[in-house]
Amino acid sequence: MKIAIVRTDCSSQDITSYNSQELGLALGLAKLGNTVDIFLGSKERSGSSVISDRDPGVRIRYVGFCTIPIFDEPCYNQFLKPIFKEENYDLVQINEEGNFSSYLITRLCVSLGLPFVIYQGMYKILSGRKWHLYESIHDRFLRPSMKRGALTAFCKTTVSKRFLETRGYPRCTVLPVGLNFDVFDGCIETDWRAELGIGDTERVILYVGALENRRNPEFLVRLAERAPEGYVFVIVGDGPERVAVERASVDCGLKNIYILGKLPQTELPSIYRQSDVFVLPSNYEIYGMVVIEALFFGVPVVSTPTAGPADILTEYRLGTVIQDLNPDDWLDSIVGYCEQGNAESDRSWRAEKALQQFDWAAIACRYASEVDAALQEVPRP
Repeated sequence: MKIAIVRTDCSSQDITSYNSQELGLALGLAKLGNTVDIFLGSKERSGSSVISDRDPGVRIRYVGFCTIPIFDEPCYNQFLKPIFKEENYDLVQINEEGNFSSYLITRLCVSLGLPFVIYQGMYKILSGRKWHLYESIHDRFLRPSMKRGALTAFCKTTVSKRFLETRGYPRCTVLPVGLNFDVFDGCIETDWRAELGIGDTERVILYVGALENRRNPEFLVRLAERAPEGYVFVIVGDGPERVAVERASVDCGLKNIYILGKLPQTELPSIYRQSDVFVLPSNYEIYGMVVIEALFFGVPVVSTPTAGPADILTEYRLGTVIQDLNPDDWLDSIVGYCEQGNAESDRSWRAEKALQQFDWAAIACRYASEVDAALQEVPRP
């Protein structure tokens, strides 16, 4: 098949980064013999490029766009239309059905007779009166034709599936996000315990991610303040709340918390391997790919019940979901894993689970099977 994946926002992203979901899925589909074009909006670049000689079946294509006033969303149609007509794709994937730009692309697909699917991660309406007003308009005037036209909707989590089902999408399938595990081969090995002065018997509790309000980074300071002796908290990441976290740590006089800032991806494997528990106290995560990373390196996860962790942490050996930010509950769980759940056999089991469930090649097979089944049900002219 010839497939187009359209990213329907114009946010900047390094599509070649190791955790690009569009690229991961595209490479998985290419291994099955498909060719895939990934479309990104750009006002600085145009044209297309092949990812690498090793993956000639995947191209990144940059297209121009106009900005839709009020909603500050891109409109690609006038730039996509000639490409879609020339390439005659067998399938178009449109990311996130709630965007106005997504609706416009579905209309383009219908006008050209191109089958399309929805790829959904969002499961909440953005806060603010503007977005709630838009959702009302979208639901009444735009969504009905999207529901009629979509072959199927792929949902990253059970929660996002429920989000679309309650809005009337008739065919929704949970398809988890994957990870390209090959990128962790040949990474830089750093002895972080020696680097930070952490003793061999001390327990390392790790957080990796942006330091922003929705991820509650100051809660990590509360955990460090109440943790038993010998428990050290390592924070990898940067963001608007970093200063507040550093200040809170100093105010509490803590010596068991290290804020490393953002690290290159090549340095992450060694810090995962040397950690005992991974924590993710977020209010909202569309998925939470760091959870998969932690499991791949054998580290159990303690998390709030956001969409991804709720689907991933289905067994105690993988991790625990805690409903609220009660430090005592979190520390009980953290200590439990450190004392009983971190044998080498447990770590190997978690790594194998991650490989089995979140390899992009396996996920692409499920994607292709669902598309084939949906196409079989389309009435023949």
